[in-house]
Amino acid sequence: MSNRRRKRITYKPSGASRVGAVINMVVGLIFIVIGFTMIMPMSVAFGVIWCLICAAMIVTSAYLAFGGTKHISPEVYIEDEEVQNNAGSSQSGARPEASDVEDRLIKLSELHDKGLITDAEYEKKRQEILDEI
Repeated sequence: MSNRRRKRITYKPSGASRVGAVINMVVGLIFIVIGFTMIMPMSVAFGVIWCLICAAMIVTSAYLAFGGTKHISPEVYIEDEEVQNNAGSSQSGARPEASDVEDRLIKLSELHDKGLITDAEYEKKRQEILDEI
C-alpha cells in the first residue's frame, strides 16, 4: 500500500448578498409589468407563463433578501489530504484483479494501435503486465 496526496474540494455557500436579491426583485417586478401591459394583450398563454416565472423570481429573491437562507454565492475550499492507494498493492506481492489486467492490456493495445507507442514498447509493457498475474 502506498500513500499519495490528493486535493479535496469543498463547496460551501457563503453569506447572501441582500442587495443582489433586492435587485432581482425589482427586475422581476419590471418584467411582470411588461408581461401585463405588453405580452398579455398579444398572447394570453405566453403572458401567463411569463408572469408566473417573474412571480417565482420575485418570491425567491424576497426569501433570500429578507428571510430564509443566507446562501447565494459559493465558496470553494481546496485542501491537500493524504490517502492510501491500493493500486500499488500489485507491486507488494498481491495479485491484481483479472479485470484490472484486462483493462490495462486493452488500454495498452489502443495506444499501440494509435501509433503512440512502438512495437518494442508495447511488447515490453505487455509482458510486465502479464508478469504481475
